[in-house]
Amino acid sequence: MGSGRHASYEEIDVEFSWSRVPKFVWLIVILAIIVGVVLFIKQDKKEVTPAVSSTSGAQNDQYTTLGKIKIDKIEVEQPILDTREDEALEKGVIKLYGGNLNEEGNFCIAGHNYDGIFGKLNELQTGDEFQIINPQNQESTYQIVDITTVEPTNLDILKPQENSTQITLITCEDFSTQRLIVTAELVV
Repeated sequence: MGSGRHASYEEIDVEFSWSRVPKFVWLIVILAIIVGVVLFIKQDKKEVTPAVSSTSGAQNDQYTTLGKIKIDKIEVEQPILDTREDEALEKGVIKLYGGNLNEEGNFCIAGHNYDGIFGKLNELQTGDEFQIINPQNQESTYQIVDITTVEPTNLDILKPQENSTQITLITCEDFSTQRLIVTAELVV
């Protein structure tokens, strides 16, 4: 055993200098920080697997599909799920608001800013077209008429234009602080 006496802080002479840390340790620390930042930035760009594979409007494993959205320009082809569950939103696009597909009004479709879902929505331009396929496999073409960014609390985007058949696509932007809104009208 000892004398029962403990050393005081004054008695312990510990010298620490940042300059004594080996350079390879600094390199590892810097690389770890860079990797952490890159992973944080890419967290909204996850690769996902669709929640369903059917577009016939039939009930399948978890969700009923209302149809399908196909945007060739950004390589998106997703079933539109008839649910607002967060779990479904993690796997595909959902009906957020509106009546029926391809009917007068504003049919709003929401999807995360993930690869394969709406991760490339910001690459679309006014005048671009995409297709909505209903449960009877009838294809309707929509042309983009407006692209804007709004606050997450702005619900004006849900309002339909009178005498118009619209599709509004909604996804997150700027680390979920904004919503990217793509409004399209049925091509007659």
